Amino acid sequence: MKEKHQRHALGRLCLLFGLTRQAYYQFYWHAEETSFEQELVLKQVLRIRKKHAKMGVRKLLVLLESFLMEHQIKMGRDALFELLSVNNLLIKRRKRRVHTTNSFHWLRKYPNLIRGYTPTSPNQLWVSDITYWRLKDRFLYTFGLIQLSNFPLPISNTRHRTSVTPHPASDDSGRSTMDC
Repeated sequence: MKEKHQRHALGRLCLLFGLTRQAYYQFYWHAEETSFEQELVLKQVLRIRKKHAKMGVRKLLVLLESFLMEHQIKMGRDALFELLSVNNLLIKRRKRRVHTTNSFHWLRKYPNLIRGYTPTSPNQLWVSDITYWRLKDRFLYTFGLIQLSNFPLPISNTRHRTSVTPHPASDDSGRSTMDC
């Protein structure tokens, strides 16, 4: 405050803001001391993060406990969260999502047998897949079975994977296409 208004006496400025000179100096010295302590803590956090880049604040606080006591710094979890947040040192949370396909497993992967194949009559080529929709509190699994000769089957919906069954479509005569 004094640096910005050098023409005015500090006592007069404090009087305008309703403070005593003692309160002003206590705040000023506390701010200096706090910024120095915060710099020490930030340096130590960066030192730890060199070895453990994804370590969160709660674990950092456990590792910093002896450092804080040694330097007589009083800093709790919330203050450390705030300090790291202001300095953009918080770890970004990964978005968790359900992985339905894992193509990098150790099991045998079968080649695509229908590449270049064109079906000439019904019941020569069937393709199926299972997928899901996320609802508020659960998943709705959908099983699709399609005949790739322009005779589609309706899709069957269920809540659980274990009870998925296709419903056969019928042609114009009323006969099921699965009976062919």
